[in-house]
Amino acid sequence: MYCPNYSAKTQIGKSAVQDNAARRIAELEAQLVHSAKLVTVGQLAACVAHEIKNPLTSILGYAYQVRKAVSDDSPMAKDLDIIITQAQRISRMTHSLLDLSRQEIGPISPCDIHRLLDQALDLLKFQMKTVEVRQEYDKQVPFILGSASQLEQVFLNLLLNALQAMPHGGTLTIRTALVRSSEEGDQVQISISDTGQGIPPEHMEQIFQPFFTTRGESGTGLGLYVSQRIIHNHGGSITVESTAGVGSTFTVSLPLDDPSAS
Repeated sequence: MYCPNYSAKTQIGKSAVQDNAARRIAELEAQLVHSAKLVTVGQLAACVAHEIKNPLTSILGYAYQVRKAVSDDSPMAKDLDIIITQAQRISRMTHSLLDLSRQEIGPISPCDIHRLLDQALDLLKFQMKTVEVRQEYDKQVPFILGSASQLEQVFLNLLLNALQAMPHGGTLTIRTALVRSSEEGDQVQISISDTGQGIPPEHMEQIFQPFFTTRGESGTGLGLYVSQRIIHNHGGSITVESTAGVGSTFTVSLPLDDPSAS
């Protein structure tokens, strides 16, 4: 028996399914286009960044030498600190742009996490005059296998973010811990906390997205994106907890196993 209402409902149902399929296809195509744009931008930027990297290293090297020879109360000290700070910013930007075109971890070797953290702190010491630094290192933390240069870049970026969140001073706390787990495997955790203004709730889901920044022209929007990718390539994770007006804590978890084996 012919049922016109049933036929009409069937057509409406098919139309809805087709619309949903078309919408999903459009979303996937948009994602592919976006990914292709990122790859292209990364490749072009990497070429430029590579040409900048070598002369910038020389500039920073000479600037460090001159700064060490100048006392803190010298009129030149402030100007030299600005030169070093801005040159470091360009250096971080070039490293981030280079990493956009890289997928691999790089050379793997035993890494002393505490030494990498100390090296990153040393690079930023001229920016910590109004900040109290607390280092709470767990002596049981062993060496882990990874890329020392990439992990140091992650720590440097997280430390810089913490300092920039405290423009008028505050407390920077760095903790490490060895976490034993039969389910997830043994991990090393590195937490970097600040007492800054915190991250607005509406930005929490966006901070790891490429090119997202709340710093206007002073930010590249690549630091956390690249940092997250580096940690993921090491088989780890990076999370953030933040409270407005209280501060933020970024926690990096790294496995003790060889990341290249996963």
